[in-house]
Amino acid sequence: MYKKNLLRSASLAFVLASALGITGCTSDPVAVSDEAFADSLAKELIAACPMTGLGDASAREACADNLTKLDSLRDAMNEPFFWGSQKPGTSYDYAQSQRTDFNPLVWRRMYLSTYMFTGEYRVEKTADFTVLHVEHRFRNELDLGDYPYPFWHEKGKWDSYQKSVELLLFIKNGKILGGLRSEEQDAARPVVDHTWDGNWHWMDAGGEAEPYVTLYSFLFSAGNPHVSKLDDAYRALEEEMRAHQCQTCHSPDNSMKMNPLELFNYPNQALSARYDLITELEDNTMPPPNSMGLPVGIMDTAQRDKLKALAETFAKAADDALSYEGETSVRR
Repeated sequence: MYKKNLLRSASLAFVLASALGITGCTSDPVAVSDEAFADSLAKELIAACPMTGLGDASAREACADNLTKLDSLRDAMNEPFFWGSQKPGTSYDYAQSQRTDFNPLVWRRMYLSTYMFTGEYRVEKTADFTVLHVEHRFRNELDLGDYPYPFWHEKGKWDSYQKSVELLLFIKNGKILGGLRSEEQDAARPVVDHTWDGNWHWMDAGGEAEPYVTLYSFLFSAGNPHVSKLDDAYRALEEEMRAHQCQTCHSPDNSMKMNPLELFNYPNQALSARYDLITELEDNTMPPPNSMGLPVGIMDTAQRDKLKALAETFAKAADDALSYEGETSVRR
């Protein structure tokens, strides 16, 4: 009798708790503050990319794989994700720094993996953001094709990569908006000098395209069934864009001083611009007013429609390939 009454009382208590919305299974998850998230993320970055030799390509590959699979980073990254060098004297007003927009997977696998982390970090709360400072070392002794493009085309940029002391990540409401290389530099760090030969692309001794990390074969998993279609779509789009001189503006040297910049001249980096390109062709605002003597927009409707159709095919193939990897795509 006692056991029966006990069960009956327990059942009644559960019903009352359910009616009041206080059962464990219906409670809302506890919100994590941006500061707590930043602290946890720093530890994960340090574990994913520990210190090793500056030219250790295997360690870079392992770091890239770890960052690709790091769900807490992937799920929090904004798209587009901005990246650049902190302009001296601007504090955390990142809009004043020169930035380039990237797809989140592209940035963490290609760019973030060129760093390794010392284990030192700090979390700073500002009026507008939470800023995660992570002390790093840049892998400046890798082969030239291991870098997303020849950073040494501009001495200040190459110095920024080699000498900056911290990675700054800007976090707001649980989203990582972007990152900057800190204005603080360590002049004592060993540097490697390269001379740019004027080429954004080249072939290695074996006849393979470089930089190889810009290719979809580096970004996506080997079993991704959408990569071949995506590569074909990009090649067709890139050929048509060259006919309209699009790469004149959308290359790393940023001749038009766009801020943020979007890159079209590499397969992986072009992923971030796929939706903007369609919108600009629909509005016929590309090229924009410029000082280079290029006509504004594409006046030939048939040519513009052809380019737009190629851009739409590219965007769809990109969405499919990214989705296969567990990445989300949100058209802006």
